[in-house]
Amino acid sequence: MSIATPATATTVERVRPPQVSARTGNANIRAALAQGIHPASGRPLLPGAPATGCGTCALSYIRVLTAPDGRDVTGTRLKCSQAPISRRGHQGPDLRPDTPACASYQATGSTPSTSR
Repeated sequence: MSIATPATATTVERVRPPQVSARTGNANIRAALAQGIHPASGRPLLPGAPATGCGTCALSYIRVLTAPDGRDVTGTRLKCSQAPISRRGHQGPDLRPDTPACASYQATGSTPSTSR
């Protein structure tokens, strides 16, 4: 009869990204921010200025949504002009004014323009 040696238990320690508030958007946006990447432009976040947001960037704009009849305004969305345009014609995810700015941030004295 042989005596079997017990299997040694090994634990794998997982590295977790820093926690980002659920208020910052969907899971993909939170994951990008946790990695230090801007969710729309794909550029690194602006270093050392956490209070600077996309809402005061000259590169952001407001997209006005209208009803199918074209008469009623159903809402507005903050977009980044540096985001790539998809095959379906969309330009990046909807942002919030307090979304951390990327390294391409350009200060402006007012709110984003309504265009496009």
